[in-house]
Amino acid sequence: MFQCISQSLDQELVNIKTDDKQVFVGKLISITSDSITIENENLGIITLAKSNISILNYGHDFNQNNSSEPFFIPTAIPNGRDNHYYRNYALFGQNFSFGLNDNLDVSFGFELLSIFIPVFTGDGPTWPLMQLAAKYSGEISKNLHVGISTKVLFNDNGGGILTSVPITVGGLRTNFTFAPTFSQELGEDNRDFASLFNFNIALSNKIRLVTDGIYVDGSLLATSLIEIRLKNNILLQPGIIYSNEFNIVPNFSFTIPFSAPQKKENLRF
Repeated sequence: MFQCISQSLDQELVNIKTDDKQVFVGKLISITSDSITIENENLGIITLAKSNISILNYGHDFNQNNSSEPFFIPTAIPNGRDNHYYRNYALFGQNFSFGLNDNLDVSFGFELLSIFIPVFTGDGPTWPLMQLAAKYSGEISKNLHVGISTKVLFNDNGGGILTSVPITVGGLRTNFTFAPTFSQELGEDNRDFASLFNFNIALSNKIRLVTDGIYVDGSLLATSLIEIRLKNNILLQPGIIYSNEFNIVPNFSFTIPFSAPQKKENLRF
């Protein structure tokens, strides 16, 4: 399986900006003396004249900076090399995600609510909940990705590990992920099975619907958010959390990308 993954990602990703401020992202097919040909997810194979191109960026697609994990449930789509981002969950949750190469993502995070609660309750201090995660994933075919993901959550009272096999069908912005998952308490032998899922529907180039869900032993916990892409690919995600017990609470997240400088070519020279 992973041999297929590595073969399918041999083509380099490029980001092209034209003189009229249009941006085209796709896998590089060929470069000739007067044109560049790429494969774009929505437009297919397109050829652009070098005379109309101002900047050619290699190796990154910052328009897809959160395809790996649109909210919390991992998809089987990798971040991509050098695509890194910071995500805030409802002010108190902090997470940093890094695309180490075309297939491997790692992340770490922590929450701050545990630090503030004792201030109001008078209880003793509690270590914040920490998260460490890694995922290896890639493309099997144009609209099918498969991966292996693990998340470890822990504090001074113990923790647990989630091991998932996400399977994602669809493109980068509109897709569905099903992730069968085993959970286990750290230091314990008991294991539970959970069904994790995520689906995303692009409503426009700047807006899409993002939904995460966890189903365990007849109980459903899910969140739906509207993802709004701002300038510099900053994302706002207002939404709600709900369950099959009809409890609804507000939810909010924002994402800020940060990455290594891109390799650029000015095609006029």
